[in-house]
Amino acid sequence: MDSRFLIIALLASMPATGHAQDLPSGPGSEVVARACTVCHRLDLIAGERHDAKGWQAIVEVMINNGAALTPDEEDQVVAYLAKTLPP
Repeated sequence: MDSRFLIIALLASMPATGHAQDLPSGPGSEVVARACTVCHRLDLIAGERHDAKGWQAIVEVMINNGAALTPDEEDQVVAYLAKTLPP
C-alpha cells in the first residue's frame, strides 16, 4: 500500500482538533484549518512533509471522500501546504 494512503487513513482515524494557530500562518492557512479539521488533527498535518504533487494527491483523496472544497480552495490548500510543509 502507498504510504501516503496509509498516512491518510491513520490521520482520518484520529479525532479532529486544532485551530489555524496550530499551523504556520500564511495565505491558505485558514482554508486548511476549516476544511481539513473535519477529519484531521492540524498538529499531525503540520508534521507531514510533501512536495506539491504529494499534497495534491492527498487533497484529491480528501475531495473523493467528501471534503467540500471549491477548486480555488483546493489550489489554496495545496499551495499553502507545499510552501509551508515541503519535503
